[in-house]
Amino acid sequence: MAGDMPTSAAMRQLWLRMVAIYGAKWASVHGAAAETDAGKLTETANTWARGLAGVTGEQLGAGLKACVSSSDPWPPTLSEFRARCMGIPSIAAVQLILGDKTRPMTPFVRQVWSYVDAYRFRAATSDKAEKILRDAYELAREHVINGGALPEPVAGALSHGTEEHKPASPEVAAKHLAEVSEFLRRRAAQVEQERAADETPEPPRAA
Repeated sequence: MAGDMPTSAAMRQLWLRMVAIYGAKWASVHGAAAETDAGKLTETANTWARGLAGVTGEQLGAGLKACVSSSDPWPPTLSEFRARCMGIPSIAAVQLILGDKTRPMTPFVRQVWSYVDAYRFRAATSDKAEKILRDAYELAREHVINGGALPEPVAGALSHGTEEHKPASPEVAAKHLAEVSEFLRRRAAQVEQERAADETPEPPRAA
């Protein structure tokens, strides 16, 4: 995460915006202000400034916009906010794209899929397949946060995990997309079944 740290003025503005967005949920954890009475950054604000080194003012603005549009009522962690600044989607958004063949593939999703071993993914149980996808997401996320480049956008193509990370043909990509879609459909059905089982009342006990 090399690069210049945000200025004290930028951190003051960041704190003001976070308090405006999250209110007491932010202030109770991180403090209501970024600076002490002496005009120096608080320990928490200094930690955030170091963690946001290399993030531009424009990216900070993008991160704040992502916070406003997020459905999560709780403030992001430092790593989560850095990811929002860099335009990294949530894993739920990645799963949505992989599960819907009509949605265009983004460079980040293609990066995620480049870490997936397609053979292991096809042979895995639902739980293991979900872990494979989550691990691939974390690798792609770290890749971007550490300054790694994303694949160039390619219409209608999807890279999948091979030893040399070669781009898949459109036919192979379509096949794997169908497999991902079916996995996500089965996983959703499994979750609904588990939820229904949890909500089923126990039969009355005999007196």
